[in-house]
Amino acid sequence: MKKVLIPILAALLASCGPQQPQQYELTGNILGLEEGMVYLQDRVNGLFVNIDSTKVENSSFVLNGSLHYPQMRYLSIEGIDFRFSLFLENSEISIQIDAHAPQRYFVKGSASHDIFHDFNLLLAKHEATVNEIQQEILEAEITGQQELALQLRQKYEDTQQATPSLVKDYVTRHSDKTVAAFIATRFLAHSMDGEDLTALVNVFEPSISQTLYVNHLRERAEKLVSVGVGKIAPDFSLPGVDGEPLALSDFRGKYVLVSFWASWCSYCRVGNPHLVSMYSKYRGPGFEILGVSLDRSREAWLKGIAEDDIEWPQISDLQGWQNAASTRYGVSSIPANVLVDPQGVIIARNIRGAELEQKLQELFRTPV
Repeated sequence: MKKVLIPILAALLASCGPQQPQQYELTGNILGLEEGMVYLQDRVNGLFVNIDSTKVENSSFVLNGSLHYPQMRYLSIEGIDFRFSLFLENSEISIQIDAHAPQRYFVKGSASHDIFHDFNLLLAKHEATVNEIQQEILEAEITGQQELALQLRQKYEDTQQATPSLVKDYVTRHSDKTVAAFIATRFLAHSMDGEDLTALVNVFEPSISQTLYVNHLRERAEKLVSVGVGKIAPDFSLPGVDGEPLALSDFRGKYVLVSFWASWCSYCRVGNPHLVSMYSKYRGPGFEILGVSLDRSREAWLKGIAEDDIEWPQISDLQGWQNAASTRYGVSSIPANVLVDPQGVIIARNIRGAELEQKLQELFRTPV
């Protein structure tokens, strides 16, 4: 009898325990706005997409729904030029908004949002420290304290380089929460190689292993591993400035620097003069640069080429971040590059400035 009663008793006790809510109710109160429309949004491929809406009546609104797991959502409110981000989960959540100071909004009732909020405070404090060191460097330079300025620059670099570790530590402490995977997606994934990102994915608890954010990290890790150093560079072909297709394989037998950029990317444009210098020095039978633009406007693309005096081959499908080549290579920020050897093997990724120049000197045995 005991073998029968114990499972039954356990089931009864479980049924009496606290149950996880199956829906969320988001209640909003807006100071300074009596009426209007509220749009609940998701972000898909960089674009904000409406997934629900309701009316503001007497300065308040209510949205109801259900989620399989906590997720980042956004609120767009007519009459307020600001988009509110919050981590929704199945619970009773409130948001307090001042229409005249929308940046200072408050969310209560979402444990996931609390974790995200605390992370933002931690990151803001770290960034404030970085800014303080920058100010100290400036003051040391103005007062002629060059030795102190040199020490402060090293402190500045060390503090900046500590940022990824700070984020990773926070993510690891909350490895059973989907919000941690979201933080990793936003603040770590773009700067990690395939092996490191794979190790990060393995940190997350099995309970969240199939959520959107962990799946995204896993897919990105697999893609980066497939196009990492030592792998054969996947071929691609896109239209050149004359509309004719040009492929990476057309340059087999040369060292090729595939440079991902766009005319609207200020960092890319700042770096182009150095690339122009390197191209002038090393261009020839053994070296080529292949520019892959993430522009959407053909006119802007061609104008950028002309303004920066770019002479190397250029290709683009004018699809922006959906560019076929950059997507295949896991490019999530620009400028970015891949250096391919004459046999089509990737020998470096994202090297620029002095590091790129040193690599080319080694490859072509030129004097410093």
